[in-house]
Amino acid sequence: RIPVQPRCRRSRMRRRSILLLPLLSVSAATVEGWVYEIPAHVPTSRPRSSTAARQQLLSSEKELEGQLNLFRSHSHSHSHCPSRRRKRPRGSVSAFVSQTSTSLSITSMSTTALHAASASGSDGPNAIKPLPSISPPTPNGDNGRDSDGGTSIDKTTPPVEQTALQRLSSNLEGAVSSLVTSSAASVSDRLIEEWSVLIYDSMSAPSRTFHSLDHLWDITSPNNADPAGIDGDAIQTIAAYFHDVIYYTIDGGLSPAQSAKLSGIIVIDPSDAATISLSSDIAYNSDLDPYPAMVCDVFGFFDAASGTELNPFDGLNEFLSAVIAVRCLQSTLSFRDLIAVAACIEATVPFRFNDDNGISPSEALYSRLVMVRNKYQSQLSGGADSDGSGSLTDADLIQMVQRAVGLANCDIQNFAGDVNAFLSNTWTLMPESNQQIRQNTYRISSFAHSLVKMAGFFENLDPTVIYHSFEGVPSDAEMTSLVERSRANLAVAKTYMNAKLL
Repeated sequence: RIPVQPRCRRSRMRRRSILLLPLLSVSAATVEGWVYEIPAHVPTSRPRSSTAARQQLLSSEKELEGQLNLFRSHSHSHSHCPSRRRKRPRGSVSAFVSQTSTSLSITSMSTTALHAASASGSDGPNAIKPLPSISPPTPNGDNGRDSDGGTSIDKTTPPVEQTALQRLSSNLEGAVSSLVTSSAASVSDRLIEEWSVLIYDSMSAPSRTFHSLDHLWDITSPNNADPAGIDGDAIQTIAAYFHDVIYYTIDGGLSPAQSAKLSGIIVIDPSDAATISLSSDIAYNSDLDPYPAMVCDVFGFFDAASGTELNPFDGLNEFLSAVIAVRCLQSTLSFRDLIAVAACIEATVPFRFNDDNGISPSEALYSRLVMVRNKYQSQLSGGADSDGSGSLTDADLIQMVQRAVGLANCDIQNFAGDVNAFLSNTWTLMPESNQQIRQNTYRISSFAHSLVKMAGFFENLDPTVIYHSFEGVPSDAEMTSLVERSRANLAVAKTYMNAKLL
């Protein structure tokens, strides 16, 4: 800032005049023998031709001369201010340049010489040198110049890195838009924002040290360990973004936004917040509300009566996440796509063995999808409630399960990945599953307790239940590779945890 005192009217007028002096948008301008050269870091808007350059130069010169005349008139009219002792005038051009922070370089050149240089175009020793162009060379080699020799304006802007919320919103919008086939069901920006904020807030909770937004980026990245994983599949992308929205016990309950989406679907025991049951009013009544009822059927609750208590350690988080996903998307996606999203989230329930009849989790999911197809024909292909998405064939159901298995394998891909990354993710996961060590300071006994829990988990984990396949996807060779790499990483992790305990 210019150090002038505002108490005198003369100083106020001088300061006002100085602030009115414009920064020129050309490479050079002259007033009474002085040339102001705009430095390279000042953005300029250069004309496209030499004729336009001379016209803009003359116009800018007249404007600056008018401003300086106004400045001189104020300085002379207030040169005898009776309120303070007369000081050396600060209105000279050199004083102005020395006091401003723009650090404009000054070169002496007469007005006549400058006009001669302007009129002579780009030739001669007095030619005006334009600022070097920062435009990248164009394919035809003209290096950013138009046909008459002028410098074109580079309208390209450097790419701006997206924030996590912007990336989430953009990817979610792209995935949803690719599934919307009806023009009447266009994707609303308000809905995309609402869904993105809900996912962002859920995955950014203080308790999320591993199942955070970075986990979503890892799953949806094309560089994953499972060859049948996500590769631009819209259903898998949407399911991946919603599959960890709820972590009931780790997050300490539901957020207001999550509770609003689950209203009328679950009932939380007021005396024990860990006890959650399906609502007897709407959760299982497909006539009143087919969307959450469909999710119940996909997760295998069709043999249970309304009011069934949900197990926090057996798919509770995945079930509630799937209900929220369907609740958010039910007005935008077809019923067919909603079934596929729910199936993908159901498959992410980890570390499940075959049942007593030897049926694998993926085979059990296929059987439930067959039942869902038969039960919801009215919503799929017939009746007043149909959305026109068509009935599901056996091939469609097989593809649904294979897609779900691919997402589930990507969700736990680090078990068969690089051993260093696996150990790093283990350390990241420990505070999430052990509240005692989430603080900045904690007892050694709390840290030792978390090590014991993690070492016990690795000791009892069967590598054959980590990854799943269905109808040859992934192939037997790929499954064998995943299991063996998981076994090796678990052995290293158990040794490492035991060494830490010692």
